[in-house]
Amino acid sequence: MSRILAAALLLATALPAGAQIKWGDQFDEITCGQWEPLDMTGRIEKLKAIEPFGSDLEQADRGAAEQWEAEVAAACKGHPDRLLRDAATQALGPT
Repeated sequence: MSRILAAALLLATALPAGAQIKWGDQFDEITCGQWEPLDMTGRIEKLKAIEPFGSDLEQADRGAAEQWEAEVAAACKGHPDRLLRDAATQALGPT
């Protein structure tokens, strides 16, 4: 559990400001409603497209990746029209 929290904190503190997050073109269009039906692997693959977090997510253990996926899923729940980038930003919390 502490490894998961440490990895999540590493992901959350990787940047000093959320404005520095770079999103792939797919995040300008993909919504939570399109992301939610994907299986765990598909969801994590979409999250890996977020730079610079994608490279950190690839190096993190699977549990940390699944924890961030769960946080994004919670931010998406009940908001099928919300852009995935907005839900992922919310899941990261204040930076």
